Amino acid sequence: MKQQIMTVLFYLNKSKTNQKGVCPIYCRITFLKKRKQFSTGQFVNPKHWSSKSQSVYTKDVNCNHINGQLSLITQKTNNTYLKLQLQQVEFNVVDISNLYFGGERKKEDTLIRYYNKYLAKSRKLIGKDIKEPTYKKFEYVKGFIESFIHFKFNTKDIALKRLDPLFLDDLEHYLKTERNLGQSTSIR
Repeated sequence: MKQQIMTVLFYLNKSKTNQKGVCPIYCRITFLKKRKQFSTGQFVNPKHWSSKSQSVYTKDVNCNHINGQLSLITQKTNNTYLKLQLQQVEFNVVDISNLYFGGERKKEDTLIRYYNKYLAKSRKLIGKDIKEPTYKKFEYVKGFIESFIHFKFNTKDIALKRLDPLFLDDLEHYLKTERNLGQSTSIR
């Protein structure tokens, strides 16, 4: 799986220049071709802003404070991004932004979580609608699905909204080639 890169960019919103001649500095986080932006709470004279280095370049005392704040924002955003990567679950720019501001990640339905719910319901049906060996096969299949997700996407789980017919074709191919299962076993 190709490594996805998050970028942090600081820019001036010159349309909001106030009467003192300073304008707000905004932060834009870009991840998976989606953007999320917010105000940093810092203001600067546009004459003292370097777009190339994304910092204030005057010798003013306030300049060090502003550049320090921008550096902290970058560091905190990168830490949030790394934390989400270590969890090995899918996330997007909204999740990065929510965690940055102290909120929680939006929980979306994932395949393994959904399958675990299915297994819990099926367990209660043993002896009523299904037999114990059938339930054991359901658990066995879960292991194959988990290993396929790790093999294909290098993550522990995948969002249900990402599933498509190609996912099933890839899963069948994986079971036949990587797990050496026969035609009838992989189809079931």
